[in-house]
Amino acid sequence: MLANCYECGEKISTDARRCPRCGYDYTYDSYDGQANYAGKEVCEATMETDSGPRRMSVSEFLDARVKMFQEMAQEKKESSGCFIATAAYETPLAEEIGLLRRFRDEHLDQYRLGRAFITTYYRLSPPIAKIIKQSRVLRTMTRAALYPIIWLLRK
Repeated sequence: MLANCYECGEKISTDARRCPRCGYDYTYDSYDGQANYAGKEVCEATMETDSGPRRMSVSEFLDARVKMFQEMAQEKKESSGCFIATAAYETPLAEEIGLLRRFRDEHLDQYRLGRAFITTYYRLSPPIAKIIKQSRVLRTMTRAALYPIIWLLRK
């Protein structure tokens, strides 16, 4: 079995006590399969951060990835949805889209039938939105069709 040297990254046998390249001394804990040196994981990963690439232990890397995916899921929840309205208004930041999202989150999502509608909408609307996005006439027609709904939501 091979592990990466904590110091230089060289692949080394888990039977070795020192890295042949840099001489870094380590031990291998066969119980959990992790190479260790003074209680630190030798196996490591590199992750791109805002300040550039950063070397970290595998457990730190996994924790960071879990956090990143949780943040992505939250962002998706906050910005997801209204594919057709976004195509019609050409921006996800339009006030009308905010009204539709708020209605989805505060009203539709509270009921089983509303959740079924949301699920069906998410499944069917992306290809429709793609077609709408490509045509100025369809964007105008879609905004006109959405106007009564948005008018009601404003009241």
